[in-house]
Amino acid sequence: MALPKVATPKYSLKLPSDGRAVNYRPFLVKEEKILLMAVESGNEKELSDAVKTIINNCIESSDSIDVKTLPVFDIEYLFLNLRAKSVGESVKLKLKCKNEKCEHECLVGINLSSVDVTKTEGHDNKIQLTDDIGVIMKYPTFGMLDLPDIKKNPLKVVNMCIDKIYDSKSVHEAKDSTDEELSEFVDSLNHLQFEKIQKFFETMPKMQKTVDFKCDSCLTENSLTVERLQDFFE
Repeated sequence: MALPKVATPKYSLKLPSDGRAVNYRPFLVKEEKILLMAVESGNEKELSDAVKTIINNCIESSDSIDVKTLPVFDIEYLFLNLRAKSVGESVKLKLKCKNEKCEHECLVGINLSSVDVTKTEGHDNKIQLTDDIGVIMKYPTFGMLDLPDIKKNPLKVVNMCIDKIYDSKSVHEAKDSTDEELSEFVDSLNHLQFEKIQKFFETMPKMQKTVDFKCDSCLTENSLTVERLQDFFE
């Protein structure tokens, strides 16, 4: 006789990057085991792989969602919502007191449903470098950040995030250029032009939560911003 199956609730959210609807289920015991092993390892690569595996397992969207191509902040937002619906919206983090004479680690509770992706006013993926030449950028993905070349040379992410290069006459698709050609283009920029590209990365949407708490050792009032996915699993 077949054993009964426990019904799993369904949820939906919109991706911060483009508003696409994603349908998903909470992760189950089998996925929670994957997450716990990755967190206990303390290895960022293992945690990254676990996050991708769990999201792939739990997405039930009718749209085609390729986890490897989603912007980092989409992945983090999606996973945090998965975690909230699966284990609970309340989580306790160990946050260090900013008082240098104390630096006591305080256990602070936060509500994951209050964590959102913030967008900087004026942020734009179209960057005018000269009167005639500009670039259209795309956001770094989880797949990009796992590549060995990126670990060795973080500046390579700039090449990989160039989507198009345009001038007054034509638009050039970056995918049609070699890595050497893109590197040559980036290397030819002056300091101010490269700063404009850096600003794209500095101001791109990010998942973050400002946490206010009083140190239970020295009573110092603290205000810390938590914004890395790993920070929510300490």
